[in-house]
Amino acid sequence: MTVSALTVLASVSSAAVGGVYVAFSTLVIPALDRLGPDRAAAAMRSINTVAERPPFLSVFFGSAIAASAVAAVDIVGFVRGDAPDDGQRAARIAGAGLVLLGFVTTIVRNVPLNRALDTSRSHDAWDRYRGPWVHANSLRAAASIAGAALLLLGSTR
Repeated sequence: MTVSALTVLASVSSAAVGGVYVAFSTLVIPALDRLGPDRAAAAMRSINTVAERPPFLSVFFGSAIAASAVAAVDIVGFVRGDAPDDGQRAARIAGAGLVLLGFVTTIVRNVPLNRALDTSRSHDAWDRYRGPWVHANSLRAAASIAGAALLLLGSTR
């Protein structure tokens, strides 16, 4: 796979993941809020279970793997002194870094919040979950989409 094909794969998959995150912050969470706290928490538990299946996980992990590969290829190219497109290379490395920020945010913040919601049955579980989860979700959405844009910008000639 050439660097440009790999970059396209990384950017498209990251944009897709970022779009899912945007949909959650702008559509899903507000809709769940309308159900009331107990039903919202139950619905989110169900959503989280469904999300942990190959259709989403393949794109989620695939975007991180592809972005890591883009960064590795570009860092090696920079170190070796290959082709003088350092501005484009820097954009791709920065884009890959943002994609990975979205990935890491998911792993270190959103997933633990999901696990806590899954095990909690307290009356205020949704209220404790919602704010921190949406904040982290918005960060990963912005990072994923900005990363996708920088990856694409770094691929134009």
